[in-house]
Amino acid sequence: MLPQVEDRLFRIHRFFLQKESPVFRDMLSLPQPPGDDSTVIRELEGRSDSRPIHIPDVTILEFRTLLEMLYKPPCIYPKFSQEQWLMLMSVAHRFQVPINYAHVMKMLETSTPRLDDVAQVKLAEEYGMPMSCIRPALLSNAREEYLRKVYGATGRKYIQDLEIDGSTVVKKVFGVARI
Repeated sequence: MLPQVEDRLFRIHRFFLQKESPVFRDMLSLPQPPGDDSTVIRELEGRSDSRPIHIPDVTILEFRTLLEMLYKPPCIYPKFSQEQWLMLMSVAHRFQVPINYAHVMKMLETSTPRLDDVAQVKLAEEYGMPMSCIRPALLSNAREEYLRKVYGATGRKYIQDLEIDGSTVVKKVFGVARI
């Protein structure tokens, strides 16, 4: 398969993209436009340099990062920079490629510079991550801060007395629409 990203052609196997991404699966299964088969055997899109499959709105580095993740065995994670982890989340989300968000968040938490709590919650919201991917301490801190705002100094007591949904607390404390 020959996808073109920006001005670069990539020679890759269709298998990984079709297996991991419904977007690519649909893209690669689209019918080819009719051609005059009686005189010339027409080239199928993505099978030659002259007819690549154009991948819009993706940078070369984003696509390489996605390919590096797809070509590695599931138990071996690439060593990415913070920028690459963020790119991976973005491009994987756009092409609906499942990734281990818990692992990505763990890598981002240990990267330099460390993402602050608000940035982590906003990432979770933007990419539709489950709340379990955000570190438990963040939820505890958010819950405590929310209860302190609502109930004043007695907030700590309410933490013990009430079970408040972590996503509700995070929404209110960090001002995000959904988690």
